[in-house]
Amino acid sequence: MPDRVAIVTGAARGQGAAIVRRLRAQGCSVVAMDLVRPESDDRSVIDCQGDIREEDDWRAVVETAVERFGALHVLVNNAGVLRSGSIADETAAGMRALWEVNFLGAFLGVQAALPALRAAAQEQVP
Repeated sequence: MPDRVAIVTGAARGQGAAIVRRLRAQGCSVVAMDLVRPESDDRSVIDCQGDIREEDDWRAVVETAVERFGALHVLVNNAGVLRSGSIADETAAGMRALWEVNFLGAFLGVQAALPALRAAAQEQVP
């Protein structure tokens, strides 16, 4: 995926950090987003602290990708929350928090990134 630009959420550790490394190994420039600021020494990775539940944070991350790298080709909505336990013990607040990250956050990301993704796709059509 050389010459591509990606945003990866949940990028500070675990699966998200592994996705960032893999995309870099394939030649992508990456904007790494997480609640905890991701840290990379790679100049082709921009580390952004942000909350995927916040529209303004999404706008800022997409703008950063386009301003620094010229386009956005890939969105990896990796951030997520896992809750385990009995439904009988679950609370409405717990389910609301899960929904805000796992559904709303992903929705807001696609919504914010879509114009840039479409623009990049149009540039590739001969």
